[in-house]
Amino acid sequence: SGDFYEKRLEDGEELIVSSGHLAAFSSEVDYDILTVGSVRKFLFGGEGLFMTRLKGPGKVLLQSLKRVSAASG
Repeated sequence: SGDFYEKRLEDGEELIVSSGHLAAFSSEVDYDILTVGSVRKFLFGGEGLFMTRLKGPGKVLLQSLKRVSAASG
């Protein structure tokens, strides 16, 4: 379900991504979960409420599409 993109973060380099597109990251990468926007924006705008901030060094694997479980259709 989508393509994978590998990104190597340099020491201190930051990347903020939608949590649903984060597939994996190496143990050296520091991370925080950020709350963004409002519940109204989440419900009516179709945007997520959470983003992930990743800080290097290390490797990050991103996915272009969110995974869909077999039960959802």
